[in-house]
Parts: sequence; C-alpha cells; structure tokens
Amino acid sequence: MDEKNSTPRNLQTYRSHHPANEKPDPFFECSDLYLSAFLKSRGVLFEGAKRGEGKRIIFLFRRQPDLEELIKEYYNDGPVPVLSFKATLRNLRDIIFGEARS
Repeated sequence: MDEKNSTPRNLQTYRSHHPANEKPDPFFECSDLYLSAFLKSRGVLFEGAKRGEGKRIIFLFRRQPDLEELIKEYYNDGPVPVLSFKATLRNLRDIIFGEARS
C-alpha cells in the first residue's frame, strides 16, 4: 500500500490506467503472484501470461465488472478457497518458471 494513501498500489495503477470515461482494454495485467492467484481462485478468467521488462512475468486476466472490488478484497484479507488458492499458486509458479526458461 502507498504510505500517503490507504489505496493499494495495484488498485491505484488500475485506476490511473483506466479513467472512468475511457474504455479500458479487455485485459487486466498483474505481476503480483499472490494477487494473481487470488483473482484466479475467485473466478476471474485467466487469459495467459507474457514476459514484461527483464525477467518479470505479467499475468493477464479478462476484465469484469467486479474486478476493482476483488482487488480491494485481496488487500483486506478477503476469503479465498484455500485448496484452490494453493493449486493456482503452483500453476502460476509453473508458468513463471516455464517462461523464465524460454
């Protein structure tokens, strides 16, 4: 979280890249492994991954109307099915290591 503001940095980035009057692109990009696992476990459609700057991997999710609320839930310790989260985390790590080897 930003020290000056209680809004999580990913949510600030989300808002700054997608002003209310502008049509957002159909994908939400996230390089935070745990937020990505949370979103995927909560049912946000995972579209894949791409390489960012350096060795960073960026996960792509289909935008949906409640995405901002789900991001807020993540930063407020929102509920997530534990076994689903664990399996998703393993899956995303496999993607990271597979992309890193490519």
